[in-house]
Amino acid sequence: MMRRIQKTLFSFLLIVFTIFVMLNHVFATSVSQIVGSEILIQAEDIDVGNVEVSLTVTNLTNGLSGFIIDVFSSNTSTIEIINASIDPTNFPLSVVDIIGPEQVNLSGVDLLNSISSTTISVKLANISLRAINPGTSTIFIATTRVDDDDGFHITTFSEDLIIEVTESLFCLIVNN
Repeated sequence: MMRRIQKTLFSFLLIVFTIFVMLNHVFATSVSQIVGSEILIQAEDIDVGNVEVSLTVTNLTNGLSGFIIDVFSSNTSTIEIINASIDPTNFPLSVVDIIGPEQVNLSGVDLLNSISSTTISVKLANISLRAINPGTSTIFIATTRVDDDDGFHITTFSEDLIIEVTESLFCLIVNN
């Protein structure tokens, strides 16, 4: 009889411990993981044949320690990526790797903790695009990793930027 009580008690304690661990993980989860941060793709400067685009992350609730993001052009016969830069003030350790006219890999680390929990949004990068031929191209991103100051993953989302290039190679932003 005593052995049965011990088994039941052990089972009960195991269940309570499991629930405690699960709840502790849920409560310890960063708010930024639950809410999500938006990465805005915005055209800043439009000229005949050229577009300057910025990537800005918003809704930072617990700072930003670093990111790894890829930017793509869906139609390189219309729009190609020609250059990219990351602000060294916010991200003193950064890498810009232009894979080709269709893709650039961006990564940056905030070594100085300049992007804290009081920072609402921060510009991640500038991308230079060139119009090649009339048509439509979508600029979109794939987020490999974005982390807050505690090392938690920040869930991000973004809306693609659609660019239409006219016969005169003037770029029209369709959805910005």
